[in-house]
Amino acid sequence: MSSFFAITYESFLMLRRDKIFVPMLIGLVLLFFLASFITEWSLDDFRIIYFNITQTALRLTGGAIALLFGVKMLHDSYVSGSLETILSRPLHRSVFLQGSFAALLLCLLLYGLLSGLCWWLMNYFFFTHRIPTEFIVWGAFLAFLEWGVIAALSYCFASFCGFGMSLLSVILMWLVALVSSAMASSLEGLRNSYSDLLPVVEGLAKFWSFDRFSLMAYSRTMEFPEPPYLLHCVGYAISAVAVLLILSHLFFAGRDIIR
Repeated sequence: MSSFFAITYESFLMLRRDKIFVPMLIGLVLLFFLASFITEWSLDDFRIIYFNITQTALRLTGGAIALLFGVKMLHDSYVSGSLETILSRPLHRSVFLQGSFAALLLCLLLYGLLSGLCWWLMNYFFFTHRIPTEFIVWGAFLAFLEWGVIAALSYCFASFCGFGMSLLSVILMWLVALVSSAMASSLEGLRNSYSDLLPVVEGLAKFWSFDRFSLMAYSRTMEFPEPPYLLHCVGYAISAVAVLLILSHLFFAGRDIIR
C-alpha cells in the first residue's frame, strides 16, 4: 500500500508541474468571460446559453487534459527509462498503473475544483446570470466523471499502442462519444429501411455516449435532475473505468518495457 501512495504522490507532483495545466485553466477562465458577452447577443434566455457554453468548455478542456496526460504518462515512462527503474524495485506493474492513474484523477479533480470555483465566482460576483449553485456543482462533477472515463480509455490504448496511434485512437473514440447521441437520434428515420441492424447500432450509439454527462437538457427549465439520473451517471463512469483499467492491466502486464 505504501508503494501505491508513493507512486501516486510522485506522479501527481510531476503532472501538477506540467506546462499544459495552467494554460488550460487560464484559457477556460477566458472562455467563461467570453461566454458572458456572447449570451448578450442571444434572443433566448441568456442563462441557458451561458450554462451550455461554459459547461461544454469545462468538459472539453478537462477532457483534453485527461486524454493527453493519460497517453503521455505511460509513453514518457517507457521513453525515459524511468519505468525500468521503478519496476526494478519489488513493485508489481498493476501497482504502478493504479498509482499513476490515481495521480491523474487527483490532477483532474484539482483542475475541476479550481475551474468550478472560478465558474461560481464569476457567475455570482462578476455577472448577473444567477445560475443555481447546484447546477454549477453537479455540472463540474459530471464533467469530472467524463474525464475519468477518458483517462481510463487513454490508459487502455497507451498500454499496448505507441504514442501516435494511442493518441489518435482516443481522440476518435472521444469524438464518437460526443456525437453518438445525435447520431442515435438521427437513426430514428431509418428504422423501416434497416430494421434488423438498426437496433444494434442504435444501442451501441446510446451506450458509448458522453451526452449523459451534460446538463444541457435540463438547462432550459433549470430543474435539477432526478437522483436516478445522477446514480446512472456515477454507475456508468465507475463501470467504464473499471473495465478499461482491467484491460489496461492485462495489456500492460504482457508488454515489454525495454525500448
